[in-house]
Amino acid sequence: LVQVLHSGAREAGWHSAIWNGLDRNGNSASSGVYFYRLEYQTSVASQSNQQTKKLLLIQ
Repeated sequence: LVQVLHSGAREAGWHSAIWNGLDRNGNSASSGVYFYRLEYQTSVASQSNQQTKKLLLIQ
């Protein structure tokens, strides 16, 4: 785990998160491919969902 951008519930709607390229200790992350995971729950069916995608960091 490099960094957690947000943890906890948010109100329904569109949200964004920006990663500043730093790890949890405040050190600059190396260039490379990172995976990020989005976990969410739909309010209609109360189903938990998860998506994992790639992010390319070039410094």
